[in-house]
Amino acid sequence: MLEEEKESDQDMGNLFRIFIEENDNWQMFEIKDEVHKKTVLDIGWAPMNGRKEHMIVTCSAEGAFIWFIQHDKLKKECEKDLIKEVIKLNIDPSILVMKVSWNLIATVLVTSTDDNKIKMWKRDYNNNWNCVNTIEEEEPAEENEEENPFRLQSYK
Repeated sequence: MLEEEKESDQDMGNLFRIFIEENDNWQMFEIKDEVHKKTVLDIGWAPMNGRKEHMIVTCSAEGAFIWFIQHDKLKKECEKDLIKEVIKLNIDPSILVMKVSWNLIATVLVTSTDDNKIKMWKRDYNNNWNCVNTIEEEEPAEENEEENPFRLQSYK
């Protein structure tokens, strides 16, 4: 479980709290977020699937970031150096990333932006995250019965 909160009204930064359940006990770890200066809009935690680190994606007005959290440090209750790496996705800074989500096996990351685009991101062999597909909203065409094969038809 992951939770995000502001430390104070003076915009001192964000604080992430990670809660890990083990043997019916919950442990809390706090991570100071020095990446986001604005409100975090969405958080997505990737399934582990045998990896040695947790992958968390966050988005805000600054863009989308993938956080790599060291799994072994969480188990040892060591809050220092929990963050292994933070990667910023290559998204135009004028575009607001509003929603982020992982696929079931955490190999594809999906972002949704305020310009009505959905982008799919994958990691390549050099550990770079690249956009592999973009889905854009199409302008509605004028309805023409011959051009729209999906139009409902009534049968008598």
